[in-house]
Amino acid sequence: PLSQAIAVACEHWLGQRHGPVIECQADTPWDECVETLMLALRTDQGLNVPAFCSAFGHTTTQKVLASLRGWNDEEHTYVQEESADDGLVLRVRLTDPHGLLLENAIMTGVLSDLEETFDEGRAPGPLDGVRPLEVDDLDEVLAVDAASWDGGFWTRAMYTAELQKPHTTALGKFEAGSLLGYVFLERILDEGSLLLIAIAPQARRKGVARLLMDQVERAGKAQGLQTITLEVRESNTAAVRLYEGCGYHLVGKRPRYYEGTEDALLLSKFL
Repeated sequence: PLSQAIAVACEHWLGQRHGPVIECQADTPWDECVETLMLALRTDQGLNVPAFCSAFGHTTTQKVLASLRGWNDEEHTYVQEESADDGLVLRVRLTDPHGLLLENAIMTGVLSDLEETFDEGRAPGPLDGVRPLEVDDLDEVLAVDAASWDGGFWTRAMYTAELQKPHTTALGKFEAGSLLGYVFLERILDEGSLLLIAIAPQARRKGVARLLMDQVERAGKAQGLQTITLEVRESNTAAVRLYEGCGYHLVGKRPRYYEGTEDALLLSKFL
């Protein structure tokens, strides 16, 4: 069966090249792993198993393959062996890399299976430097805002008003006294709306956004939320990858939502 082919070929290759004790590299960001997986599986090139293992280690690779095996029997993924200068290259491909809903389901499953590995190996702890924002934090909040959007997203008065609303959850990630990023979530009954998330330029691609998403979801769930929805520019591929990696699914579009010209993708997640 195809699932056995993946297991046998991968174990053989990994055993030859690396031995059985290779672990995830401690300095590899989660975001880089997510981006690599998505680009590989969503294009015709497929996931190059040896290259992925070299970059992210034996444990991560095995978890990715184990997660993908469940889709083989349903004929949504397949394995292709190719000859290369340094020997066999095993590639995992989606049978339909442009089937968005199915593709998102596959990616969500794979990333969910990987979370434990990254949490154990190097992700920040669940409350590492994250706390509720206060009005006294607004100078730093506005600095991150200005670095994230041309002309800023909200004014000081708007941030102040949101912080004073009882149904708003606002969290910030701090390190050495400096604000690295923040997230705002609005609660309406058992539904949440992600209002915005912003990361300081020096803290991007270091897992801060994912940490904040995780913490605001935990807070929302503790407050009785069942779902969270959000809008994102269709052109903002980095943000779309982040949200999909956190388990959000495309549920619709808002035509010409931004400046009357660009569509917004509507994403949602059950908690």
